[in-house]
Amino acid sequence: MKIKFTGSEVKTQKARNGKEFKMTYVNGTAIGGKLDGQDYTTKFFTNNKELSGQVDELNVGDIVDIEMTKNGQYYNPTKFTSEGQASSGGSGGAPVGAPVNQRFENLKVAVDIMGAMVTGQEPFDYLKEAAGVADMIQDYVDKKGAFQFDNTSDDIPFEDDED
Repeated sequence: MKIKFTGSEVKTQKARNGKEFKMTYVNGTAIGGKLDGQDYTTKFFTNNKELSGQVDELNVGDIVDIEMTKNGQYYNPTKFTSEGQASSGGSGGAPVGAPVNQRFENLKVAVDIMGAMVTGQEPFDYLKEAAGVADMIQDYVDKKGAFQFDNTSDDIPFEDDED
């Protein structure tokens, strides 16, 4: 289970026999799977020093991989691994070091440039226009097409004189 970490808190709970114990709640937003984009919380006994230490090392905004192990009919967290900060450009984002699909990144920039879809505009037409802008962005990155800055000469071209 992967989440975008939003924080943790310790709460005291009472057992049926009246004894009190502390639980650490780890909160975040689910990334991927059936729960993608939904709030997600898991908990463990705070006296588990190994897990408490792992959670203490997390920072808000980290992408966290939570290893869950089945214990009877329940799944309990057994390891919290930070994969780094989420990118600031979207919901969730890719963990640091993960492969990035440049076409999707260009499409995100294109949608930011174009703004919201106009009321009554066909979604396919909007997407087609955004894809065209994304292709222009890639041409700029690759210095191709109209963006061949390095391939220009220093001389000013003149028209040939026709005598």
